[in-house]
Amino acid sequence: MLLRFLRGRRGNITVMSALMLAALAGAGGLVGEYGNGLFHRILDQRMADTAATAGARVYDETGSPASVSAAVTNVASLNGLNGSIASSIV
Repeated sequence: MLLRFLRGRRGNITVMSALMLAALAGAGGLVGEYGNGLFHRILDQRMADTAATAGARVYDETGSPASVSAAVTNVASLNGLNGSIASSIV
């Protein structure tokens, strides 16, 4: 049956088009997911950098590690990170 399919020319374009369309749709989905992952990675890094900068400024002003931790946690929570993630930045 496979040899007959390969030798015959009727309908092969339809079958091959359907197979290629499925492959292209899958590749498009992978590209979209990869782009979304990169976007969220950059966004998370920006939030962590902002929190670290706030902590550095507070340390420069006060010199107290406790106030640095509070400032980093506060800025991270204002940017949408929960407390456990914010405390791991410090």
